[in-house]
Amino acid sequence: MGTTLNPPISPTERVAVDGAFKVPSVRNVELTGPYFHNGGKATLEQVVDFYSRGGDFHEANIDNLDPRIENLALSATEKTNLVAFLKSLTDDRVRLSKAPFDHPQLVIPNGPTLPAVGKDGGAASQPFAATLAP
Repeated sequence: MGTTLNPPISPTERVAVDGAFKVPSVRNVELTGPYFHNGGKATLEQVVDFYSRGGDFHEANIDNLDPRIENLALSATEKTNLVAFLKSLTDDRVRLSKAPFDHPQLVIPNGPTLPAVGKDGGAASQPFAATLAP
């Protein structure tokens, strides 16, 4: 449950919300790229690197950051393990559009028509970065 503020807040009171965003679940996160509100990161590896270093410009913005945002300095092995864990949260039924995640034909205005996918699924969904040209 969130903290209840007792207004009015003093003009000098620190609220430390710069850079704060509400985030979605990490279920099936492997298939939900690009990541962040602006699509700034294409891969989970880039996301983990970002959080490991405490965000971009951590030291330059230190006066406005929540004190809980810190440079984690994760090792290469820790980063690899964290990405593997995040990928393990992907449900193969979602990846393959199998029941109960199958769908009828979907007509997208100003876009492609997605063919119907039955209960047995279809082609595997790919992470965003896999769709980028080499």
